[in-house]
Amino acid sequence: MKVLVTFGSRRGGTEEIAHVVGEVLDDLGHDVDVRPANDVHGLRGWDVVVLGGALYAWRWQKDARRFVYRHADELRQRSVWAFSSGPLDESASQREIGPTWPVRRLLGRIGVQGHVTFGGRIAPDSPEADRFEVGDWRDMERVRSWAEMLARDVHALPGRRVVDAGMRAISRVRTLVVALCLFTGVTALAGGLELLIWPHGTGFVPLSLLERTPFHSFLVPGLVLFVVVGVGNFVSSVLEWRGYRHAAVAAFAAGLALVAMIVVELSMFVPPSWLHFVYFCIGVVTMIASAWLWWKRQTLSRPPETRGPVPGGAEGHPA
Repeated sequence: MKVLVTFGSRRGGTEEIAHVVGEVLDDLGHDVDVRPANDVHGLRGWDVVVLGGALYAWRWQKDARRFVYRHADELRQRSVWAFSSGPLDESASQREIGPTWPVRRLLGRIGVQGHVTFGGRIAPDSPEADRFEVGDWRDMERVRSWAEMLARDVHALPGRRVVDAGMRAISRVRTLVVALCLFTGVTALAGGLELLIWPHGTGFVPLSLLERTPFHSFLVPGLVLFVVVGVGNFVSSVLEWRGYRHAAVAAFAAGLALVAMIVVELSMFVPPSWLHFVYFCIGVVTMIASAWLWWKRQTLSRPPETRGPVPGGAEGHPA
């Protein structure tokens, strides 16, 4: 099996753990690459991913978090194991410690075969040395033992299960959905805010536009534009960018809200303009792209027997 061992490390302690894991996997017959998380730009060619993150304030170091956000779709198609490095005492060597709540939520987006927590390290020259006790609580024998268990589990996997077909298309469509929702969200927030500040019109948006509508000011239309279209699209772009599994559903709803607002405006005899046409097309493309994204993700979903709840211990059982 081709295995990627990647990590998010600030002071080098988690990086050293990752290299030990990689060495053990390599010695036991796997084809292993060990790389920093911010140096990985796609998972094509790797069957298994081992992801490690240094813990700071209960969260993984930012490179590890961003790795999950960027590659969520590809990670769902692979067998993934994870480890955390953080406790500044012997607790990680004395008992199984499950992932912290932020890490558990992060890993829940992709599904993992197993998770383990190792001790952390505070080097004498570390900026944290003035606030924490200097020491090294990483149990490298335990790291090697976990890597040996991991190597056996990887050997037991039923052949190559990676589904690479379609991942490049998913990445491109995902980028398109994020861009369209972000553009719509930002412009709708700005336009809605303008209408809320000047509900009786401006030189660019005269009150005469409402002559054949039931509205006497732009207050209600501005509120709908700001909240439903602006906030809805902006939130959808963030959800998709951060790799939420069902973000495509939110993006579809945001595109539908935009199309519906255009249709309602035109049905109220608001004089049509080129902006109506542009945003109508953006809404339709957003709906089509997000629907395709949702369908493709369902099609490429892994068999259910390969996934369970995010485990807490080295042996893959809930903590």
